[in-house]
Amino acid sequence: MSDRAKADFKRKVAELIMEMKRHEALTRPSDFEGDEAGGILEHNVRKYFFNELLPGLGWNLAQAVAEEARVKAEQTLFLDYLGVHLDLRKPALIFEAKAWEKPFVSAVASENAEKSPSQLIAETLDHIKLRQPAARATTAQWTEWIGTLRDYAIRLHAQSGTFVPRVAISSGQWLVIFTDTKNAFLDAVTVNPDSILTFRIQNFVEQSDQIFDHLSYQTIVGAPPELLRPTELPTYLNAQAIRHVFRSLWVARHSTGSRVAFPAVPRLEVFPVAIVQRSDGVLLTVRDDTRAPIWVPNGSDALSQHLVEVDAASDALLRDIGQVLRSPVIAASIEEFPGFPSIPVRGSVIGLALGSDLAGIRYARSIAKAPDEFIVVTGSLPHFLLAAPRVAGCIGHEWGQCEQERTQFGPAPILHQSVSPRAYYANGSPHHCAHRGIHDRRHNQCHIALFDDYLCCQACAYQPLCWEDEPEASPPCGTMLRAVAPVVAEAE
Repeated sequence: MSDRAKADFKRKVAELIMEMKRHEALTRPSDFEGDEAGGILEHNVRKYFFNELLPGLGWNLAQAVAEEARVKAEQTLFLDYLGVHLDLRKPALIFEAKAWEKPFVSAVASENAEKSPSQLIAETLDHIKLRQPAARATTAQWTEWIGTLRDYAIRLHAQSGTFVPRVAISSGQWLVIFTDTKNAFLDAVTVNPDSILTFRIQNFVEQSDQIFDHLSYQTIVGAPPELLRPTELPTYLNAQAIRHVFRSLWVARHSTGSRVAFPAVPRLEVFPVAIVQRSDGVLLTVRDDTRAPIWVPNGSDALSQHLVEVDAASDALLRDIGQVLRSPVIAASIEEFPGFPSIPVRGSVIGLALGSDLAGIRYARSIAKAPDEFIVVTGSLPHFLLAAPRVAGCIGHEWGQCEQERTQFGPAPILHQSVSPRAYYANGSPHHCAHRGIHDRRHNQCHIALFDDYLCCQACAYQPLCWEDEPEASPPCGTMLRAVAPVVAEAE
């Protein structure tokens, strides 16, 4: 784990503690004489502390964490935070939140007063798990909390088939981490107190490296960085650990011009990358950061040369990967791609297990930190664009021709490149589609709709996948020819 990431986390912890101390000072005064001042509620602890702490540990709240995740049981259980493996959708972290003022673990009897917090928690788990006749070691509240954590872990294991590798519980003023969750919650053996780590707020900054080592996303999941150079690959796999390699594009969508004085114009840039599927299913994205992005021309005349340039850059990247791994790399067909994993819905069970089948295979995904950047998997092809549509002479490229047949899409033609609606090729271009029937039928199934809504399906590499149950030249493609064609023929 990088020293920089740990240093950033240490600063984050110090800032969060200062912020929570400020909220403590702002806590409401008592409502009447003798009333106790209100503490910081669990909701606010989550909002101001844990929702900042977890991203500091590398957990992307939008993609890798399901909040209020449901676990099926006789009575539905709700997990405050469930961290999941981004590629495999396997549960990786249970994080239970408590209100700021909730007490740290303590002994329930004087004979246990000298025992460490870890020993008290271990003995309480023994009491619960092994049904020992001896009295519990901790207070009733802590006994209940520990029992609930055990229920979470057991039910989650039954539902997903995976035993979550980390469990933590915290009020913000204290933190308990279970590092051997199988021993603590499942195995019918005495719990090892050394696998239960406890921290107090006064030591959070000093012990932040240890907290990071046990709770960070990369530590738990063993995940590689979002982008790797070819020379970084041997850290995460060898040639024997590769299942497939897929050509892909990193797509960046920009706009130029003024939104006030004249319409903004979209601009697409692509950067060849490769998606390497490891034998365990993990997807690694590899790029050559010495190359510049390649602008996608908006006219058909320059598109052929653009495709040649992208193809050459993609070939060079595959050669670089093969040289580093000392094994030739051949790009696999798009049909072999398993799909990008579905993103967990907050409060949903989708974040608990593999879920790609729930919404079909996803060949494109957005980049979490960049709303106008995307990764598009193209398989053995270098690009999602074709030099020309598979079917020639279709009226669907022109809004006016479609209007004559009462099949036009939208109230008016897209006369110029458009940012909103998203149209990279304008009306009349062989790469533009203005036919309502096509637009309606591809609704919710177009893979490049993330950045273009009007591309002609027959000019897109995904057409055979999107229209598997249709003939290659399904209506209206190639069946409704331009009305002017017969007239021109007679004149000749």
